[in-house]
Amino acid sequence: MTISKATLLNDSFDTIMTRLQAQVTSVTTASSVSFTVQTYTSSFPDSLISSKSSYPILILEPFNVNWEEFTFKKKSAKGRFTIDIYCTNSEATDLFLDKIIDSIETYRTTLADLKMYQVQLEDTDHDSVTREGFKVHRRSCTFSFRLDFAKTSP
Repeated sequence: MTISKATLLNDSFDTIMTRLQAQVTSVTTASSVSFTVQTYTSSFPDSLISSKSSYPILILEPFNVNWEEFTFKKKSAKGRFTIDIYCTNSEATDLFLDKIIDSIETYRTTLADLKMYQVQLEDTDHDSVTREGFKVHRRSCTFSFRLDFAKTSP
């Protein structure tokens, strides 16, 4: 698969989501408790999630891109994507974040082969909230990237 200018957002999203589904499936805490991702999605589920068994949830948010001139004959699409992991265990949430970052970092050569260059970790973030009597922890990471493609002539 090559990431195409015509389907840039969809191709980029599918490429990263496929990688996450293959590489970020479960973690085990120091106390030997395992957590397995229950849902992979592009947005937090609309329905109220009132059960601990519905977590962890991994969210690959829709990509943001802007186009810039790169050379006389090429344009560059610079973009960002954010990946969130929601879990009911703080340690597991941190372990998932490490796994997410590693899955993207170790995929950089393949991403470059697909014409997605300079994939860099930009930021990480965290938060927690109490829902339905249990605490939900969120960790997120944001990556930037560049895609080069031929300009369309007027």
